[in-house]
Amino acid sequence: MQNANRTKELHRLSISGMCCPNCAEKIKGAVCKLPGVEKADVNFMQSTLSADINDVQPEQLISAIQSLGYDARVIDDAHGSGGNPEGSNPAEERISRLEIIGVVISALLVGLAGIGSLNDWFWGIRLGLIISAIVICGRSLAWKGLLALMKFQLDMNFLMIVAVIGALFIGEWVEGGVIIVLFAISELLESASVNRSRRAIEALIKVAPQTAIVIRNLVKTTVPVDEIKVGELILVKPGTTISLDGVIRSGRTTINESAITGESLPVSKQREDKVLAGTINGEGAIEVIVSRGKGDTTLDRIIKLVRQAQSERAPVQSFIEKFARYYTPVVVGLATVIAILPPILFNGEWSTWIYRSLAMLVISCPCAFVLSTPVTIVSALAGAARRGVLIKGGAYLENLYKIRALALDKTGTVTEGTLVVHDVHKLDGITQEDILRLAATVESHSEHPVAKAIINRAEKDDLEIGTPSNFTALPGQGARANVGKDTVFVGNHAMFEELEICNGDVHSLLSEIENASQTAVLVGSPDKLFGVISVSDKIRATASATIRELRNSGIQKVHLLTGDNWKAGRTIAELLGADEVSAELLPDQKVDEVKKLREKYGSVAMVGDGINDAPALAAADIGIAMGAAGTDAALETADVVLMDDRIDRLPWVFRLSRKARHIIMSNIAFAILTKLSFIILAATGNATLWMAVFADTGVSLLVIFNGMRALNCK
Repeated sequence: MQNANRTKELHRLSISGMCCPNCAEKIKGAVCKLPGVEKADVNFMQSTLSADINDVQPEQLISAIQSLGYDARVIDDAHGSGGNPEGSNPAEERISRLEIIGVVISALLVGLAGIGSLNDWFWGIRLGLIISAIVICGRSLAWKGLLALMKFQLDMNFLMIVAVIGALFIGEWVEGGVIIVLFAISELLESASVNRSRRAIEALIKVAPQTAIVIRNLVKTTVPVDEIKVGELILVKPGTTISLDGVIRSGRTTINESAITGESLPVSKQREDKVLAGTINGEGAIEVIVSRGKGDTTLDRIIKLVRQAQSERAPVQSFIEKFARYYTPVVVGLATVIAILPPILFNGEWSTWIYRSLAMLVISCPCAFVLSTPVTIVSALAGAARRGVLIKGGAYLENLYKIRALALDKTGTVTEGTLVVHDVHKLDGITQEDILRLAATVESHSEHPVAKAIINRAEKDDLEIGTPSNFTALPGQGARANVGKDTVFVGNHAMFEELEICNGDVHSLLSEIENASQTAVLVGSPDKLFGVISVSDKIRATASATIRELRNSGIQKVHLLTGDNWKAGRTIAELLGADEVSAELLPDQKVDEVKKLREKYGSVAMVGDGINDAPALAAADIGIAMGAAGTDAALETADVVLMDDRIDRLPWVFRLSRKARHIIMSNIAFAILTKLSFIILAATGNATLWMAVFADTGVSLLVIFNGMRALNCK
């Protein structure tokens, strides 16, 4: 019964002091050993811990983290800044300044010791200077190294302390001091570099304001957004940022939606239009009815998905981390052999071979390996989010470069998705107005783009739209409902062929409509065809150029998928330059087409609107949703979300994937080759200790800087 009363909670902590992903793994291991911790995840790039716990206090989590030599504090606000609106920690900034001062003083002390060695100063003075430098610069290093030793872990701190003590032991005092100073400098530089990547991510989180003007009983009051409920009315002044998702009740303005969609051109908004938190109001004051509260806005959900994406490891990252687990013990073992066997078996100088083994110990740290991937992935994800592209994890970013075939939905993807009624053709005695009225009445219960086009035209013509009864949606065909006492069918040609009421005149009319790249919507009863409504949609201006650019970026096959008729589909495919088209498809048939493409080309991406194409998006190796700002289904279904309607962002997404992959592979190759080269140099006596430090930490810095290039992919 005691277990039944336990309450499961999710705690998030901010962690300081981590220098590489190995630190994150150590912290995760320690926290997971605590009784009551069901699951824990440490995100190195965010410096956060998320833990599912039962009857465990945050203080216990903090204590376990501090036992490893790190610090932690509870994150208690929605955006994860720990209650600080700027997301910074002044105490950490002060510590950083003290560390810089300590490094400078230590460098001066080591420099004096070096001058003393050249001028033959008293050995006690030289040793005192070196020890002082080591104490000032290496206190935290020694403490973390000791804690690692107590937990039987070979981390960089322990290896570096062993190297420094070994250097002092064999009389290389100045070199021992140089080691500790170089390592401290590199740690500061690494921290600054990684923090820059973190700030690029946090910039996505600090978009929406924390207060809003609420109109309650005609009184305007500024209150925190977490106190505002759904349905309340907020006032958004010109030039201010919208705090919560909602619908405009009154006013007309333009909105800069670049924070969500990446598109900087303002969008006109008026009554009944949706607005999103984090977007910037233009020249007009608007009153907005709140539709989503704090923590549930589109921006909040994007932030949540970005965080999840950052915590998910790409396949290459998992491989490198496994490799690193074996690399360090192997090199440490080899260093031990080099220190002991030559003096014992071949009468080598102990000091010489110990020195060589110490150099190998320094090189044995796997930091450069494990940093080669996460910095690049997080930089790429952050850079994509800044441009209105949400990629849901490193695995999807990595797999995008493998795509060789692309399946494109037609409506809303390569076309603008705003259908309009082009013409109404009467066939059996009733007027065009009656045909349109009947169709609009049936379609009033549908959310399909064709239905909206018919309803919009009926409203524009001031026709009375009735209320249908017994409405039934017929997937892939249309809809059926009772209008008054009559049963009315509204749908495609296939539906009326099944009813067996089509004839040669109808076929001729449909052929004309389809040849004009229009969609035919037939309206009739079970035994009579009343007329045909032709609906058209414009191809996006950038669609054909986008497909040409996709081909240049390695896409071998572009396959257009549509539920529309074959003639309209072929016409659109020819205008776009697509390789193939499949038309008159039901949702499950689109899935079949995606599977056929995968069998032939290995990896396939599906691009759709995220709602009607959800099954095909899920079936593809990579599902890409178009125009998903504010669309729940798109955010949940797709692996990659284009937050605006710009199909021309697709080639950039593939370029980003290839650039990130290239950076990761070059980082890994550079790290491995450098490490192996210095292992050989150290074993043959051609590498000094300070060179080994530079080889280790210098490579780490270079892979960080290289990885950050993914932030600015062109």
